[in-house]
Amino acid sequence: MSRRDAGPAAGARPRRPAAWRLRAVAGGAGACVAAALALTLGHARHPQPAAATAGADSLEAVSPDTVWARAQRLQAAGRLRESLPYLAWLAAGPGAEMSWVHYEYGRTLYYASFRLDTTAAGVVPAEPTSVGRVAATRAAIAELQVAMQQAPDGRTRAQAMHMLARALQAWGFPWEAWIWHRRAAASDPSQPLYAREADGLLGTMQDPVHARVLYNDAELRAAH
Repeated sequence: MSRRDAGPAAGARPRRPAAWRLRAVAGGAGACVAAALALTLGHARHPQPAAATAGADSLEAVSPDTVWARAQRLQAAGRLRESLPYLAWLAAGPGAEMSWVHYEYGRTLYYASFRLDTTAAGVVPAEPTSVGRVAATRAAIAELQVAMQQAPDGRTRAQAMHMLARALQAWGFPWEAWIWHRRAAASDPSQPLYAREADGLLGTMQDPVHARVLYNDAELRAAH
């Protein structure tokens, strides 16, 4: 039976587990991490941490706690894109069977695909090309889907569903976003936010002319 974590509370930044399931990230797995980051966000702009490129013999000296702490520090400083290689290494190795690790990686991929534009006073795509934006979104969706599959309970699964809905909504897929908002509400009825956002989005689709806003970017602003 696979080891699974309980996951963070809705809206909370996850805490590290008491112990990691150690796996060597070398050869094929390490190459996958590097390739995914190069395709998604540009390899030259996002140097790999030593853990992501080290050989199997070197990984015994790497502490997942150190990698996780580094990712958190970068995120706290608003350097989301720089935290991605560390999260990628955790998701491919020590945290491969931990739902919240994939959730955090997918969520950060989504947030990092936007940037604050002070001249436009808003949130705009960080990727200059459509190809880059599609790749970043696909990578985020893939991680959130893994988080759903590994979720130990409905509450944890709903968090990943809700984040997926927001990503789809932000990128202009309101119908698909509404479906995932509803699924999140069904998975965790105790969280009224999910149903509220689904109802608001449905109202926007039914009457787009009088809708005040399709997507509230306050959360994206806060992430940066």
